[in-house]
Amino acid sequence: MQKYLLLLFISVGLGISGCKQLTLDEQWDLDRQLIDDYVVENGLEDGMYTDAGTYYLITEPGTSNQKPTVDSEVAVTYRGTLLNGKEFDASGSRIISFGLWQVIEGWRDGMQQFTKGSTGILIIPSALGYGNQKVGKIKKNSVLVFEIELIDIFN
Repeated sequence: MQKYLLLLFISVGLGISGCKQLTLDEQWDLDRQLIDDYVVENGLEDGMYTDAGTYYLITEPGTSNQKPTVDSEVAVTYRGTLLNGKEFDASGSRIISFGLWQVIEGWRDGMQQFTKGSTGILIIPSALGYGNQKVGKIKKNSVLVFEIELIDIFN
């Protein structure tokens, strides 16, 4: 099992601690600006934001119109990086299955935009990821980028 796959199965609260902290609204604004800058710098302008705030871009449409729900189990391949391109987790060519109810909010939110067989990118603001918690190689308040292929959906 991938070293950090279990990170996806953790839902972390957003407790505020430490020195000078941004307010939640300030962090949202900062994350939004970081995501917008990343999108432009990487030519990903064809994507859009979900109502919750996850940026997604479908790079290859799926083979059906079936989309997962929060109650679905999905089979995927993925690669997770920080905005600087540093990889913190990847499935490689292995297909990984899990329930969307088990993963961070940004995955639950963003994966519902994918159809079976599609590939794409999720850019998850820190509040929908691990918030102000450091988890493994992921520093607190990190925006997360995932390249994903949705292989199958099990409802």
